[in-house]
Amino acid sequence: MVGNYYLCFSGKKTWSKSFVWARYLAQENAVEAPARFFKNPFPTVKNMFRVGMKCEGIDPNHQSKFCVLTVAQVCGYRVRLHFDGYSECYDFWTDIDSPYIFPVGFCEKHGKTLQPPKHVLPENFSWVTYLKITKTSPAPKSMFSNQPAVVS
Repeated sequence: MVGNYYLCFSGKKTWSKSFVWARYLAQENAVEAPARFFKNPFPTVKNMFRVGMKCEGIDPNHQSKFCVLTVAQVCGYRVRLHFDGYSECYDFWTDIDSPYIFPVGFCEKHGKTLQPPKHVLPENFSWVTYLKITKTSPAPKSMFSNQPAVVS
């Protein structure tokens, strides 16, 4: 894979211009995982997410928390999501059909507690107000195609 990407260690951002899988695998004395190990290794669905769109999602490092997220980068079938109010070192990449990202309003509709952006009290958070203040738009509900019928 060739492209720009972030590496974050101890809160410091480091840029790398390219990444070469063959070199990495040789350096690590490793072999690549076969495509058959992946659910959809070569997706063909068009990624309609755009930088700045808002959504809700489960924090991959604290899976009991639903958080306010912003699309920070789009690359092929994946998006880099940013936790609003936090350092970009906490950003994470996910597939656009992830069952762990949701449209704005999902938590309210399903009785889940939404963690608002840092420095915003939960009782003061409103999506309508937040979208106006940040001059942003929610990702359309139609873009969340891989949602479970019920989340427990």
